[in-house]
Amino acid sequence: MSINLIRTAINTMTECDNLSIRLLKINNSKKNGISYVSREITLYPAGKLNNIVEDIAERYLDETKGKMNQYRDMMNYDGTAEGAIIYRLDSDNELISEEFPRLLESIANTNQEIDPFEHSFQAYMIQGTVIINRTSKNVKLICMQKPVTVLHHKFLKKSGGFEEIKEKVLSLKPFIDVVIIDDEVYFLTMSGENLFNMERAYKKICSNKISEVINADIINDEEVFTSIASSGHNPRRFVSFNQSRMNALKNKKEREMQAARFKIPLKKGKFDTRNPEDAERLVKLLCNKGMVDPFEDLPVEVTGSKQWS
Repeated sequence: MSINLIRTAINTMTECDNLSIRLLKINNSKKNGISYVSREITLYPAGKLNNIVEDIAERYLDETKGKMNQYRDMMNYDGTAEGAIIYRLDSDNELISEEFPRLLESIANTNQEIDPFEHSFQAYMIQGTVIINRTSKNVKLICMQKPVTVLHHKFLKKSGGFEEIKEKVLSLKPFIDVVIIDDEVYFLTMSGENLFNMERAYKKICSNKISEVINADIINDEEVFTSIASSGHNPRRFVSFNQSRMNALKNKKEREMQAARFKIPLKKGKFDTRNPEDAERLVKLLCNKGMVDPFEDLPVEVTGSKQWS
């Protein structure tokens, strides 16, 4: 994985001769999950959409001031939210495996009967087919800002004076929150989570993993652990739940060793999670936020981790 892939995708879009643009409406239902409505639109004069993509490329790819310069790494999505990281997900990732095909279906079956100004569209998407590394790729650039707005205190010249603009207008800001290349999704900002209602997904994962910890019989206070693990930032942390650590901690000797190392008290061979701070430490340990300093052999908290290379 490389940040240069995103740079290449944006740059090649400026040379694309088959660009299209759609407004996106995102509906969230507790019963049915997420659904999408898309409306393809046409911009005039001809070539204006290409001009917008060129503006996006300039904003992101400029050698000195380009927004892409702020990113220092690309990682698989793990629930953390570092601004200097681009997060990647495959379309079959359990966090978006139901939502992604629904998004593609809405794009393929765009509803041209919808009045763009009569619906609350939350995003817009520019799509095109380009060549990256000698391979044809479908690229989507998505901006998670409302494309339809009402201008305030804006006026047009009229009859020697100025008349206020009261009508809704289409405002396409040159920003990107999500890049989709074929079946791979890249978050340039965490606003991209809203495209797939990620909160619902990671809360579900969190609930399942809490049940697994409880059923493993390695803690002595289920109520406090559940309360701590399901609140604050912890539901996001469970995206990076480490199953191998969970399996290892089922062994009493392993629990004793890690309890001593990460300062989590034990009681009768189980993690004593009656204290919220100790329950929090266990969550961090299970979710790859607890590591060991290789020089001091002391526990440290990290925001994220990936395989050493």
